[in-house]
Amino acid sequence: MEGLGLALARRFSQLQGGELTFWPGFSHGPHITLLLPPAVPALEPGVEPGPTTALVLLACDRPPLIEQIHRGLQGSRYRLILARSTPDLMALWQRLSPSYVLLHPDSLPESLGAIPAPLLAAGSLTQILCLEDEPTAAPEGAIVRVGIDHISSQILKILDQLWPFSAISSAQAALGEMTLLLLHLPNNRATDRATDGAASAPSTTLSPVLRAWLQHYRCRLLQVDDLEQAKVLSRVWQPSAIILEGGLTPTFLQTLAQWPTLIKQRLIALGSPPEVEAVAAELGIVICPQVLQAPPHLGAMALIQAVRAEPPGAF
Repeated sequence: MEGLGLALARRFSQLQGGELTFWPGFSHGPHITLLLPPAVPALEPGVEPGPTTALVLLACDRPPLIEQIHRGLQGSRYRLILARSTPDLMALWQRLSPSYVLLHPDSLPESLGAIPAPLLAAGSLTQILCLEDEPTAAPEGAIVRVGIDHISSQILKILDQLWPFSAISSAQAALGEMTLLLLHLPNNRATDRATDGAASAPSTTLSPVLRAWLQHYRCRLLQVDDLEQAKVLSRVWQPSAIILEGGLTPTFLQTLAQWPTLIKQRLIALGSPPEVEAVAAELGIVICPQVLQAPPHLGAMALIQAVRAEPPGAF
């Protein structure tokens, strides 16, 4: 009956966008982690919110090590959720998009001591820490390798040093306020189907929650509905970037190419069908689908990073 209750509770949590994990192997008794979807942050002008909670996904099947990490993170901003196998790790990672993944490959028989390839391709949206008995040098641009000796007393300090929100906040403070011009693309699907014979990509726009997180990171958001408005507001506000909301189409790109003042701006699209990617690249448009694929707080950080990155070909 207890197992049935946990299964029903987990399913209910998942239906609400959360998760529940159960680990019976602790010396002091079983451990249950219940995750619920985060609320939209309060964004009162001039008021800084409290510390943000970060999700840490621990992939490990060694009870003593799990208990050490759990003890080291108690009372902190970090919420710990457990995966006891590689399939569980990948399922939870894809669904919850944690800020950190603590991976102990040697205790996961399916991993054969290796790091799953999708994790290596996660980029900057997930910080991966590989727990090793004797840490080795990490491959260039890959992951952080951490020794498990004294991990209970060190894990909090390690995560704080890698805390992505403080890094973004520091960068934003150095830049001052960032202005983003949101250009809502016209619906050219019918025209493009008739002239090009191909369906355009589905509309991609920033959700209200994602916009709230951008404002939390001190981004001023301005909305326009056509290129003429974009030209005027770009001259007045000098935005850091123009965000193209909606699917790119050949018709829109042909029109955009006739506006040299806008082409000189940093242009970022949230998605693009394959057939127009080459043309978009010629116009200097940066495609960032990860902004919408990640949870809102991480998607906002990904967009800020894309805005601040050096343009392609810059020296």
